[in-house]
Amino acid sequence: MLVFNVVLYNVVILFLLALGTLAIFSANDFFYIKVYKQITFVIISIVLYYFVSFKFRLEYIEKISIWFYIFTVFILILNLFIGQVVNGAKGWIYIGGFSFQPAELSKIALLFGYYTIYKYLKENVDTNQRNSFYFQVLFFILTGLITLFLVFFIVIQPDLGFSALLFFTFLLTNLGLKINPVFPLITLILMIFLAKFFIKPYQLERLLTFLDPYRDPLGSGWQVINSVNTIINGGIFGLGFNKAELSKIGFLPENDTDFIFSFIAEEFGLIGNTLIILSFLLLLFSMLITYLNLKNDDLKLIIIYVSSLIFLQSFENMGMCVMATPVTGLPLPLLSYGGTNLIITTFLLALVNNLNLLVLKQQKLNKWKLVD
Repeated sequence: MLVFNVVLYNVVILFLLALGTLAIFSANDFFYIKVYKQITFVIISIVLYYFVSFKFRLEYIEKISIWFYIFTVFILILNLFIGQVVNGAKGWIYIGGFSFQPAELSKIALLFGYYTIYKYLKENVDTNQRNSFYFQVLFFILTGLITLFLVFFIVIQPDLGFSALLFFTFLLTNLGLKINPVFPLITLILMIFLAKFFIKPYQLERLLTFLDPYRDPLGSGWQVINSVNTIINGGIFGLGFNKAELSKIGFLPENDTDFIFSFIAEEFGLIGNTLIILSFLLLLFSMLITYLNLKNDDLKLIIIYVSSLIFLQSFENMGMCVMATPVTGLPLPLLSYGGTNLIITTFLLALVNNLNLLVLKQQKLNKWKLVD
């Protein structure tokens, strides 16, 4: 079962990478430089995935977590001065012909931070106190502080969508660790109240458009309405590879990034979209199997964090394509064009695969002990 789980996990990741690359190739008929860049990103991601899966030692996390967090803060501050504005947010640093999204580093910085805090509390709080109110309050406050500090620099870019992703990942991670749900609930209510002081006019417009896209069909609602029409145009079986109609005539902007789910729907139909949804569900199921076979709570935290992040980001992206969630500009993991998100996502998934292999190794050792 565990061998099958490892195979399933890796096959799903490779499938999504291949489908994303194929869709990006089709979406960029006359701009092959983007295709070459994406292929380069995929190759780098696969090499990184292999290295982290087989060579990365998890004890490194504690050693580098604080330095990686400081580095992330430094890059986020630097971005405020030299970053370029894209779609209303100063979220990109351009180096040569490549762009880099500093906020993506926060995903790794927070995982490392949560893991280190949990291990520190576990080692310094009495064993009988770990499930106590004291332990839960400490963990929630400390992880909340390091989250809010990074989110602050992302909010002022301003990138409310990415900030919300990190915030809800923080909440789900705490819930997954069985922290008293009252803490996340109170925090959520407080953040919703405070959000009105940070939200920009164009972000408010996105929320209003989510509630009623047809209130401004030629303005703020144009993109999401066209997204749904593109999906409908694909039907059940799609128009075929490289045969998209609406997506390729400017009817669907960002067809290889934010709305790649809609683009794939037009070319591969409902079947293509169903395969994508099924792939993400299988990925989460595979993580659950690994989680259930792990004995160490510290390592379970990694599974909870990564699965929460992947679930939230994929759900939000696919949801905005069908008017189920507000448009935030979050890419679809492993599928959307872009190197930063792809490499960071691959790194996080590789950490989980590292745990997959660890569980497999432990199972083999247990079998040898039984034989002896």
